[in-house]
Amino acid sequence: MISGDWILPYQPLLLSASSAQSLNLMRWKLYSGTLIPLPWNCRPLPLWIRITVSWLPMALPALFSALRLSHHQTTTVDRHDVLDGIKNIYIGDRGYCSYNNMAHVVEQGQYFLFRTKDIHSKGLVGNFNFPDAESFDIDVSVILVRSHSKKVLADIHTEGYIRFVDQAAAFDYIEYGSYDTYELSFRILRFPISTSTYECIVTNLPRDEFPVERIKTLYNTRWSIESSFRKLKYTIGLSNFHAYKPEYVKQEIWARLLAYNITETMINYTLLEKHRTKHEYKVNFTMAAHICRAFLRLTTEKDQYDVMSLLKKELIPIRNERQYPRLQTAHFRRPRYFIYRAA
Repeated sequence: MISGDWILPYQPLLLSASSAQSLNLMRWKLYSGTLIPLPWNCRPLPLWIRITVSWLPMALPALFSALRLSHHQTTTVDRHDVLDGIKNIYIGDRGYCSYNNMAHVVEQGQYFLFRTKDIHSKGLVGNFNFPDAESFDIDVSVILVRSHSKKVLADIHTEGYIRFVDQAAAFDYIEYGSYDTYELSFRILRFPISTSTYECIVTNLPRDEFPVERIKTLYNTRWSIESSFRKLKYTIGLSNFHAYKPEYVKQEIWARLLAYNITETMINYTLLEKHRTKHEYKVNFTMAAHICRAFLRLTTEKDQYDVMSLLKKELIPIRNERQYPRLQTAHFRRPRYFIYRAA
């Protein structure tokens, strides 16, 4: 948990994105501005919809907000308002660690905390001069350029690392081929998470307020949004859609987000009695989703059901010590046709 005595006036924003497939959308083809339905015997290709979500961990746990269907990560940073007296901390996984996202956060006068590939890889921090120690916390200054011209290098008089941003990489503050430069300063932290595994973090948070241990605690809060995505996609059913048109697909997404938020809110307000047992208990989210779904149906008589009492009966033990290896799934997954279920 995050302790409020040191996190204020900072507001953590957990960034994450997931993909969901829609088969039916690919059965429509655009002809002269008109969507024409293709024959049912036409083999469709999967369309992956990227769902970008930001989440406030200081509010009720695991409530999704600020949904955006997009392929651009920079809009995730730009769309958040900066409140007076509050500093946003954008916390993201390796997919968000880029110079472009860093620059967008810095231009807002805010802070970022991104996980990146280890120093031995070809990632963003792969070509820096690091100490001999396995764990460290150093400051680096990077000058970004988008031209190989000698004139650009001759005009750089400050000390720091020079990095070239190629045409394929997005960077919104320098056009490709321009002689302009952009300077970024940030910290690179590396610390062990097991006997043989190290984690690498880049951030611009001040070292006096955010030492290594607090950086660990702050980034650890991001795992809850990954668990929420798993519940949303597989328990609530966001992995597949039934609609044809994009507007109706968005409607299905919003409906499932509402169902998830209602279920999570009901669980958070359920008071559980504590007994002398080996494990602590929590409400089973899968059963809670079925109960809330049945309660919200128009045909359900609301006076006959006590939702809180039903939730108290569906408990499972909390086993935080359990760990499972991550599944090495392929980037392309075989589409599932809607005939696989009756709903």
